[in-house]
Amino acid sequence: MTNHISIGLIGLGGMANHHIYLLSQLKNVSVGAISDVNKEQLQVIGDKLDIPQNKRYEDYEELIKDSEVDAVISIVPNYLHAEIISNCIQHQKPLMTEKPFTLNFEEAIELKKQYEKQPIPCMVGFSYRYVASFRYAKDLLQQNKIGKLRHISIRYLQDWGIPAVQIPLTWRFKKALSGSGALGDLGSHMIDAARFFAGEFQQIKSLNTTFVKERASLDANKQIEEVDVDDYSAFIAVASS
Repeated sequence: MTNHISIGLIGLGGMANHHIYLLSQLKNVSVGAISDVNKEQLQVIGDKLDIPQNKRYEDYEELIKDSEVDAVISIVPNYLHAEIISNCIQHQKPLMTEKPFTLNFEEAIELKKQYEKQPIPCMVGFSYRYVASFRYAKDLLQQNKIGKLRHISIRYLQDWGIPAVQIPLTWRFKKALSGSGALGDLGSHMIDAARFFAGEFQQIKSLNTTFVKERASLDANKQIEEVDVDDYSAFIAVASS
């Protein structure tokens, strides 16, 4: 008999819908508990998934401590990642977290210490590793069917942040909340994909800059505020393979 796996979902923003859909495609897996500070969203998603009221948590730590939750998926703003990972380690709860898993090296070093004392199954959601075309290419390389890998060229372009769209100063444009801009948000996927194919980076030269330097605040007065993260990043790297 196959055991059923109950997933606790922390963060019910836009990306949560994608995770909910993917989980619905798996056998013997379901969302058993949810958490968000937005009470309205908590009820909307809870009703949609038929989640019992006692499994709808405003405090994510209560979800993590729930003995009926087998594993956690964390889809929250970056500044909460390290705190949630730390709680999962403390309560020995398997976890998948969105990237980047910390805002900075200091948080990462602290989590490493905690993990080494109390290890748990834990992964960062670098989803491109599991795309069929990526896995096929990796298989061809490992079987030496296409020769030695010499060069990878990657571009990741998105236009939702351009001035014409007038996206306000959300948390993604604040270093204290996001840790970085385009590099950590989009570039991290491409860095991981390159590492997946070519191995760890040994040398690197890079350039980060910010083209859109100001955005309107989310406040009613729409005050113009400074953007302190990158919206453009480029680098050349030499890998180990």
